Amino acid sequence: MANQIQATIALIDDEADLRWVLRRILVEDNYAVVEAENGTDGLKLIEKGGIDFVFLDLKMPGMDGMDLLKIIHEKFPDMVVVVLTAHGDVSQAVEATKLGAFDFMIKPVSEERIKVAVKNGLERHRLQSTVERLEGRLPPVQTGPIIGQSPAVKKALELVTKVAPTDLTVLLIGESGTGKELFASMIHRSSLRANKPFIAVDGGAFPESLAESELFGYEKGSFTGAERRRLGKFELAHEGTLFLDEIGNMTLDVQSKILRALEQKKIYRVGGRTLIPVDARIVAATNADMEDMVKNNRFREDLFYRLNAFTIEIPPLRERIGDIKLLIEYFVSLSQWACDHITISDEAMCLLTNYDWPGNIRQLKNCIDRALLICSGTIKPEDLPSQIQTSETISSDHPDFKSLKEAGDWGARLEEEKIIRKTLEQTGGNRGEAADILGIDVKTLYNKIKKYQINPYQDKHDE
Repeated sequence: MANQIQATIALIDDEADLRWVLRRILVEDNYAVVEAENGTDGLKLIEKGGIDFVFLDLKMPGMDGMDLLKIIHEKFPDMVVVVLTAHGDVSQAVEATKLGAFDFMIKPVSEERIKVAVKNGLERHRLQSTVERLEGRLPPVQTGPIIGQSPAVKKALELVTKVAPTDLTVLLIGESGTGKELFASMIHRSSLRANKPFIAVDGGAFPESLAESELFGYEKGSFTGAERRRLGKFELAHEGTLFLDEIGNMTLDVQSKILRALEQKKIYRVGGRTLIPVDARIVAATNADMEDMVKNNRFREDLFYRLNAFTIEIPPLRERIGDIKLLIEYFVSLSQWACDHITISDEAMCLLTNYDWPGNIRQLKNCIDRALLICSGTIKPEDLPSQIQTSETISSDHPDFKSLKEAGDWGARLEEEKIIRKTLEQTGGNRGEAADILGIDVKTLYNKIKKYQINPYQDKHDE
């Protein structure tokens, strides 16, 4: 039985003798070989498909190697190309590597050099295919627009614009459902790494036992079930952006490994012994009070300060009520259930704008999708979820009391909110310092901030 063909290699060179030598070497190692003596014929070979690797001469009559390489780079960006050059063409060969050439060789070429180049080039091609398969299993990345005209959103977007072109690590702070992944994606798309991968990792999506292999990958045979090498998220994000969502959910041990990867810019795959360089811009996100977690030894202080190079607070929906109408219009435009002319009754809009939205934008979208599915052209109160229909909000307007106790409770809440706001203003939003002044712990203060819908970092002119 004939040996199985490993790959198909194209030799594009006007020197027949060199092609003969290369063919002999490659056929001995069970490679299929096709040939062309100029760039025009070489392009026809490549366009037919089935080519895994190309040896390309730079100096040829008609379409030369540099022109062909530019076409390959545009039309077949995953093609592995090794450039062949004479001594005087070295500067051009260097330029060729910028166009995606895997390597360049100076003629005459040794047999060992040819075999090593083919082996390494095909291995890179295999790894690229592996990455594509892995990326196909990654959850979809949110890349929609950020809708909003409120001062809080404009402030966050202004910070994104300033930090995106840099390589600073960014920490996004915001409640669940506020769109942190959208902001992270916008930072990536506005950065110098925009044409490289954006890889998102949910810190609570996998158990501790799998976290290391998910983040750093593993070698074949490193544990039961590891039937082939797998790249981790850090490698997949090489030269791009790695988004560590809900990083506060990761254990201290995993945090330690992430810190080491950020400091060294190198990783070990699980079961591996070779340090692998990784260059990924880090954007992290959390819905937790990180300072409180550090204080209570639930998050590494050194990792927190490394991630906290540039912080952006994503406002909750209750602090951008003016954006609700814009968001609803956007969700209606996306919905597959919306009819041509959707309207919202004044009563329904009043309920939507007075609800406190603990689930934020994600909850609003689910609410509108549900309403569109059951309404008859106009969204009415009865089309909204029951918790929104019956919701109550804390208001400084004088309500109708049924008892002295109700009046006392209302007055106490109003005064408590007033004191908390004043204390946070005095401390510049420092929750730890404010908690000490108020005589409560940080967690209790955090819960009261949520209860009274206070943004401790908001400029008082925007309040």
